Amino acid sequence: MCLRRLNKSITETEKILELLNNIVHGIDDGIMLLDRDYRIIFANKSANEIFHAPCITDQACHDVFHGLSLPCSKTGISDMCPHDVVCKTGRPANKVLHYVVKNKGERIFNV
Repeated sequence: MCLRRLNKSITETEKILELLNNIVHGIDDGIMLLDRDYRIIFANKSANEIFHAPCITDQACHDVFHGLSLPCSKTGISDMCPHDVVCKTGRPANKVLHYVVKNKGERIFNV
């Protein structure tokens, strides 16, 4: 009996994960999640398409956005990195960035 309930729970969880995956990858806006080391640990299909890459996962955000080998805050390119604010304070941070993305024209990123 317990095994049957466990299998049912696993099946239901897998269906929910598939639904969420379809929703996130179906959104036209790029969505990325970063770890504390500035690494992109998840990027939806649109984020990969915006940066003309098959997969930007495991790359550093500062490399993808700015072509930099160091975080923005360590290079002086930006006065405020939302990632740094979130990691230091645990609170949401927001910054609007304007970029010209190759073959896409100007894009506005709400980071």
